[in-house]
Formats: sequence, structure tokens, C-alpha cells
Amino acid sequence: MGSTPQARTRSRTDADRHGNVVPLRRLGTGQSLSPIRQAEAYWTAMGGPGAIPRRSDLDPRGLGNILDQTLLLERIAPGLARVRLAGRVLHGLAGMDLRGMPMTALFDARSRAGFSDVLRSVFDGPGSAHLSLAVGAARCGDRQSAGMALLPLRDNAGAVSRALGVLVVDGDRDALPPCRLTITGTQITDLAARPEVDPSRRRSLRLVAARPD
Repeated sequence: MGSTPQARTRSRTDADRHGNVVPLRRLGTGQSLSPIRQAEAYWTAMGGPGAIPRRSDLDPRGLGNILDQTLLLERIAPGLARVRLAGRVLHGLAGMDLRGMPMTALFDARSRAGFSDVLRSVFDGPGSAHLSLAVGAARCGDRQSAGMALLPLRDNAGAVSRALGVLVVDGDRDALPPCRLTITGTQITDLAARPEVDPSRRRSLRLVAARPD
């Protein structure tokens, strides 16, 4: 994950000081956070150090200005997940409403097996995944770079069967015609070795954009 143990400790301390509201600015270095860093910070704040949060902990208001770039996946089989919720950026890439469709529909044929392996790592590990991507197809003109993060979530039974995702596309997203994603790099972080915290001690947190001091 992008957050260090010190950063996670700092985010919890700030939550205690600000009534369980975590200002985004205080979770980073004082500069604007990328959408992926925002999602990672919120994911960490939901579960607390060492914990994988539950889907029921997720409050869309906590994702604020990155909702257009987020998605929620549900595991339906080993290596397969369908889209439960998706923002405008993902619908624009696909040229259709993705809800209910397998996430592999967004990837070109040569990357689908690799993405299935990523999903196995996220759900079975469990683990977090960072993907470097290229966006394009023959009819799309110039290819653009993109990045994706997938962060595991537990269901009400405690199984890791959901994932919070964020997709960031460089350039003018609104100008993209229906395109497909190609995986150019993958980084998996194994979360299984992290000690779990007592779920009863977790707090309901949400992230908000910081106001100027």
C-alpha cells in the first residue's frame, strides 16, 4: 500500500481530533492526493491499521470528488468479478453501463487472463493490486496511459468477496471513445500477514476535502 505505518497512525490520530472526519490533506504530505492515494487513505481509515474493511463500512460520500473514477467489484468465481457500481470514467471507456458485467469486459483479449490472476491475488490473498495500463484500440487513435488500484473488502460474513477500485486515465477522459485496457505492469501487496485488529474497536470514518486554513 502507498500509506506507511506512520501515515496510518497519523490518520487515526487526526480522526480522533476531528470527530471521526479525516481531512484528506492530513493523510498525505500537505499536497493534493491523487485519486488512487485518496482511495487508499479512505480504505485504511475504514478498517484501521492491519484490518480489511467491510463493504458495509463504505460510505460513497467519503470518496468525494473521485466517485467518477471508482468502482465496486463482487467476486462471482475464482478469477472473475462483476461490476456492482462504476463511475462515469469507466462507463465512458466501455461506452455502456458496466453494472452487472464482468470486469474483464474492460480489458483487451491478451490482458484478460492476467487480470483474472490479479483478481485471484486480491480475493484469495487477500492483497491489494496496482496496475499500470494502456488505453486504446485501433479505432481509438493515440494510446493513453492509465493506472488502477484494487483494494479488498469483506462481506457481512467476513469473506473477502468485494473490492474497491479506482481508475485514473491521463489526458482528456471525455474525448475517449469506447476503448479497452491493456496491462503493462502489476504490483501485488500481500495483506494476509498483517495482524487483524478487533473489529469492535473500529470507527466509522469518512474522508472530506480539507478547507484552507
